[in-house]
Amino acid sequence: MMPVNWDNEDLLINREERVAIMVIDGKCSEEDAQIMRDTYGPQELRVMPNGIDARAIRFVTPKERIQIQQALGKDPQRWMALFMGSDHAPNREAVNAIVAVAPQCPEIDFVVMGSVCKCLEGQSLPSNVRCTGLVSDAEKAQYLAMADIGLNPMKGGSGTNLKMAEYAAAGLWMVSTEYGARGFWDCGVHYTPVSWETLASDLNVLPCSHPRNEKTSLIKPMFR
Repeated sequence: MMPVNWDNEDLLINREERVAIMVIDGKCSEEDAQIMRDTYGPQELRVMPNGIDARAIRFVTPKERIQIQQALGKDPQRWMALFMGSDHAPNREAVNAIVAVAPQCPEIDFVVMGSVCKCLEGQSLPSNVRCTGLVSDAEKAQYLAMADIGLNPMKGGSGTNLKMAEYAAAGLWMVSTEYGARGFWDCGVHYTPVSWETLASDLNVLPCSHPRNEKTSLIKPMFR
């Protein structure tokens, strides 16, 4: 068989057309599909839902979570909020927002996990912010089992945020902007809402708004 010459103009155009068809024809949230319709007019679009294998993530009850925290040397009386993500512009924006409000939230320890930590390299971070960088699957599972809050203060990006599905599968109390929960979740039913404008004050009410044994009561039926 002759090798394919990708410098051939006809082949390049054909390849780009196929990619364009894939991007336009398939969206992973209804919100994205509607944006396409609003931008380019009525058209047939297929929404292809995003998802995870929830069976691969251990669901941790509030009682088990406290036991894990104690075994790992974490003070169960201090709240830990986990944000995880890749080094992607919307994630970097969310992480910078977390770092900015952390000094105003002294009762919460923030853990940032994943390659998004690159955006904080060289910065002097508040004492209650920790960056793990890239971690192994085992370490990721440990943080999902130890944290109290799955945080997702997203302001931009497209599609859906799979970190929310992972938070829910692990039994974390999900705290998100409405934008960060698009495509998956109902506000006040599956997650507690926060806004960019009042992020610090919204986070500060969390430790006293839910007893520790009730944080996951809304999401438990989704995976058990």
